[in-house]
Amino acid sequence: MMNASATGAADPPRPFFIPAGVQFDELPQDLQAAITAVVNPAYQKLVLEARDGLEKSSGLTVAYLVWLEILDQLEMAKSMPNVPTPEASAERDKLIARHLRLIGAKSKASNFLLRIKEFRRKWGPGLAPLERFPVADNPSDEHLKDQTGG
Repeated sequence: MMNASATGAADPPRPFFIPAGVQFDELPQDLQAAITAVVNPAYQKLVLEARDGLEKSSGLTVAYLVWLEILDQLEMAKSMPNVPTPEASAERDKLIARHLRLIGAKSKASNFLLRIKEFRRKWGPGLAPLERFPVADNPSDEHLKDQTGG
């Protein structure tokens, strides 16, 4: 993940949605603070600590939407003019509408992730992670024809 490594310790994996060429120390201070306080912990909890692929995928969606939300918030902050003009207000309205759609998507993805975890709590901690689809040893087996395309 992106963070300042004053101790010299190896950084955890960087979320793939943060461009590889970005140098943390060269980012604006407000973005550094948001990455350290929000993005890194969300990625750690929702992706790296996820139980299986379904939780990782859902968690990654939420972490990515958190990243976009922060970028949108910083963009909106930069767009605040000292003297409001009709053009600036119209552009700001577009940014706000886009941001609200993003928050709605994050809410839906978070709710889905929560439902997965609730399902697992309800049906017990021993519930195995989702299994792979069965693979046919012999594609000519009658009961597997539809599953293998045979």
